[in-house]
Amino acid sequence: MSELALRLLHELAEHPIALPPTQAYSSASIGKGYLRGVGVEPILKRQPSFPKEYIGYAQTAFFGGRTSVHIRKVICPVMYVDFVSMYSTINSLMSLWRFVIAREIRVVEHCKEKVEQFLRKLSPEALFEPKTWKHMTGFVKVVPNGDIFPIRSKYSAASNDWQVGTNYVYSKREDALWFSIPDVVASVLLTGRVPEVLDAFLIEPRGTLPNLTSTKLRGMVDVAPARQDFFK
Repeated sequence: MSELALRLLHELAEHPIALPPTQAYSSASIGKGYLRGVGVEPILKRQPSFPKEYIGYAQTAFFGGRTSVHIRKVICPVMYVDFVSMYSTINSLMSLWRFVIAREIRVVEHCKEKVEQFLRKLSPEALFEPKTWKHMTGFVKVVPNGDIFPIRSKYSAASNDWQVGTNYVYSKREDALWFSIPDVVASVLLTGRVPEVLDAFLIEPRGTLPNLTSTKLRGMVDVAPARQDFFK
């Protein structure tokens, strides 16, 4: 056990960040340490006037990391994919680093028609075009009617835990739900139709934080956050 602790301390020391070992709870702690180190502040600290209601809409659409099995006990062709790189790949395709280093983030309200047009033109082939992903930085208010979305619920009679499942979802118009554009895209691909959209908003980065500093990932890879995509 002591040898393992020493190895972990040695690994932490390879990262040029001010993070006490007692606060290195996971790899996410390392990532946050790098963000603080290069000068990235939380959005509400750099932009206190950011409209709180849109944070609420986005939070209801946040389901975090999730895993699921849609086909069980059936022999079928499979493809091995690199899930370790999934988050960084999606972040890079959507150009999300622009938002991390933005001086401020602007909300573009009432984009219903624009988002609907994007969803209607969507195809599996379009997702192989990197430019497609840059149109997904936003959230959509929908009335699900047999559309496939992630939903947080209590699925087990033996457990009282809240879990996330991907389900056929139905809702009344007065109980419309907010989802991220990528989750709506997934539903369109799975069902072949666009859900009923009531409203949508997009977010856009404005400017760049002025005091960003360069760093070295694990002391080896140079990264200039103002010029490079950290996720790459």
